[in-house]
Amino acid sequence: MTKTVKIALAVIGLLAILVSYGVFQFLSAERTVIYLFNANHRAGTLITPEILIEEEIETDIIRRQLQMRGPDDPRFVTEHNLEYFIGTHLRTDVMQGMVLISSYSVDFAGSPAEMGLSPNNVGLAIPVDNITVTNPLMTQGARVNIYAGIVSPNEAGEAVSFTIPFTQYTRVLDVLYDSMGGEGGTPTVSGIIVELTPQEALSLAHYIKNGTVRVGIVRPGNYEPVPLEGIETIDIVNQDDFQEVLSE
Repeated sequence: MTKTVKIALAVIGLLAILVSYGVFQFLSAERTVIYLFNANHRAGTLITPEILIEEEIETDIIRRQLQMRGPDDPRFVTEHNLEYFIGTHLRTDVMQGMVLISSYSVDFAGSPAEMGLSPNNVGLAIPVDNITVTNPLMTQGARVNIYAGIVSPNEAGEAVSFTIPFTQYTRVLDVLYDSMGGEGGTPTVSGIIVELTPQEALSLAHYIKNGTVRVGIVRPGNYEPVPLEGIETIDIVNQDDFQEVLSE
């Protein structure tokens, strides 16, 4: 056997060992099941096992991706947590072959207001400031009463001011800030998002555009809504201005 043949056999043997080691590593590596979409699906589609395809990948790939992205970025949905996503809805359009991640579910991603909404309700923003909000330190989950007012003419053409109790014990989904006030300062509130039925949201939007809206804070868990009557007054002071508006 020549020296060249010996070297060739040694190289072949080494390659065989490396290939065997690689196959062993591949087969022995910890693996995790993730899920791909089997077709294009529109936002709002119900997430079910029928629209998903299982795919096995090395667990280390998931670990590396999460470490690179950071704790606040989208996370893989795996065989260990899939049950929490089945039965929820897509919050965005997806394409065939895309990996299912938590941010694609309406129940696990989105703004605090979006995630806090009950089904079929609407989150509507009410413009407020630090005075009209009654509490600039208000937080998500607070409860408020909403009062709406508008000026309209009566049969005599007089300017009549109406103020009504619009809703009681309404849930605050989120608080909007112009600034957080810095260390030790008071935040500057610009609005709150409240949860309403679609009809309530439509009516309140009308009052926000054409009248006035005020909120009053109530204590969560200890406030019982009570019957309230609206208030109607004739605006004597602004009659002349009101007539000018009507004549335009």
